[in-house]
Amino acid sequence: MISEGFTFSQSSLQSYLNCPRQFELRYLQKLAWPAQKYADAEKYELDLAAGQCLHQAIQRYLLGFDEGLIVERLQTGKDPRIPIWFSNFRTRLGHLKEKPDFIAEVPVAILFGQYWLTAKFDYLCLENGQTSIYDWKTSAKKPGRTQLQESMQTKVYLTVAHQSGQGSDNETQTIRYWEANFPDLELAFAPDEKALGRYENELKALINEVAAQTEFPMTKSIQRCVYCKYRSYCNRGAIAGESASDEAFEQMVAGEIEEIKSES
Repeated sequence: MISEGFTFSQSSLQSYLNCPRQFELRYLQKLAWPAQKYADAEKYELDLAAGQCLHQAIQRYLLGFDEGLIVERLQTGKDPRIPIWFSNFRTRLGHLKEKPDFIAEVPVAILFGQYWLTAKFDYLCLENGQTSIYDWKTSAKKPGRTQLQESMQTKVYLTVAHQSGQGSDNETQTIRYWEANFPDLELAFAPDEKALGRYENELKALINEVAAQTEFPMTKSIQRCVYCKYRSYCNRGAIAGESASDEAFEQMVAGEIEEIKSES
């Protein structure tokens, strides 16, 4: 059912792990989502827009746009959090724009067997034998180190950077997560060749599993349906879950949530 040349990403692979049916509806059938994801829809939309605005402001800052103008526009905006986040970034990571060789907010794709694997890097820099990846987030809660280390984003981003020709095989690959709400928190992971090989093998096995599917069943985990925008297609409820960050939901594991005992 998956055509040769299909492009996989961290989001699509995580969607499959959350619920194969969700993956089918979103990435194969490309259906619109009619269900409200969170009970506080307005707050969710505001949080989403704020994160996007911060990413755009940081990208412009890194590319040399007038810093004063960026700050002025953020301060005259409707969300007071964004100029604070941007100030936190400049204080903590403003030096990144001085690096000689980097890309910002740029998607990179590699041919991964019969399929493509893509990652959009907030920031990727090559310097002195090291590939450094940065990803900025606006999470309301501090992330767990183990959760991030084994997240689909970490595995995909490091694999794409390692296999894309961004550097030699001998270079160190590091990914750093920075939280705008917790500016002193920076979680870094620098896997060795063995770990990078494990990530690559896990991704290949997962992609092969997805590609071999002829049917995409619904998850048995009820909480995933509560937070799924596609639940109305599956008759899995009409009440949205409480507000939560996408990162927190998308990295849920089956052992943490209640199992559906029947379809009734």
